[in-house]
Amino acid sequence: MHRQTRPGLAFAGAFAVASGLAAIAPHNTGAWLPLHLFLAGAVLHAISAVTLMLAVTWSAGLPPPWSAVRLQRWLLTAGVIVLAAGREMALAGLTVAIAASTIAASMVILGVLLARVRRDASLDRFDAAIDGYLTALTLALVGSALGAMAGVGHSASGLVSMHLTLNLFGLVGVVIAATLPYMTATQFRSKMAPRATPRTIRAVVGALAAATVVTTIGIGTRRELLAGLGLITYAGGIAATIAICPFPRWRNLRWAGPRAGCIALGALWWFGATVGFAACAWSALDAPTGLIVALVVGGYAQILAGSLAYLAPVLRGGGHARLAQGFRLTRCWPALVAANVAAAGAVFGSSIVALAGIAIVLGDGMARAALLTRPLHEVA
Repeated sequence: MHRQTRPGLAFAGAFAVASGLAAIAPHNTGAWLPLHLFLAGAVLHAISAVTLMLAVTWSAGLPPPWSAVRLQRWLLTAGVIVLAAGREMALAGLTVAIAASTIAASMVILGVLLARVRRDASLDRFDAAIDGYLTALTLALVGSALGAMAGVGHSASGLVSMHLTLNLFGLVGVVIAATLPYMTATQFRSKMAPRATPRTIRAVVGALAAATVVTTIGIGTRRELLAGLGLITYAGGIAATIAICPFPRWRNLRWAGPRAGCIALGALWWFGATVGFAACAWSALDAPTGLIVALVVGGYAQILAGSLAYLAPVLRGGGHARLAQGFRLTRCWPALVAANVAAAGAVFGSSIVALAGIAIVLGDGMARAALLTRPLHEVA
């Protein structure tokens, strides 16, 4: 399974670097291009690779066929690139629709593969998370359809905001919520919290999904109170997600170090940005781009970075010495500080601070990734 996961994370890393470069280089689509490359490219590739790996590992199931995994990965890659090029070069709406359909097809394949793992699993301990992933993909498919409609010039009110809501909160947020109770236990080298029962996880994930739907309906019908209520409910779901994660002891924190910090601070940014979105909804204001960047960089990117900082040494293998070396290499204190500085800069409208922080995060990540690929004796 690790052999299938590594290429997916490599694609995710490539899109993360591309999104950072797009944030700095001049282009025609403003903040859309780097956000698209990061969310649809980097995050969705990471979700595709990691959800399958976790599902197979925790369920003691069989890996999906290589051919299907490759097809899903290349459909996603092609769709993201064509959509970015189509928007950047102002190509016909048909190009945008085809690209969006290609991304949607990749998500359908991912859903089928996850459902197959669930069906054939030897253990049912990860079923609640897989159910959450399938729910998230369903919301994302609706969001993708709305985005395609907006891309071809459909004039219905709020399409872009509904598309963002379903993908930011429905896809990425629900996947994170379904994963965190398991991932934090792994990060802290502890058991799952007793309160994280399958029923509780399903209830929390279901509440987040329902809150996303309510918010989307509120946006589409221009009912600010309903949209704000959905977002506040979503923030409550984030708090519930944190509550069912294991609480680490000092020895757990000493071992995990900045990896735990990335996840903890990322969850706080996720919660805080959601409350900010609710305030904007109740005030009948469009959410500022800086708040979206804060959610993506301070929230989702940090949680993703903290998770991958643990998974990367595990995936490269090589025995206990190589594993211990990998965990030392991924204690990313500079990236932890820079990500939070970047998110704060975005909130307070300082693009220079935000870009500088993002550049440090990317540079640090690329350097550590390069070190992880070298033989043990070269970096000992």
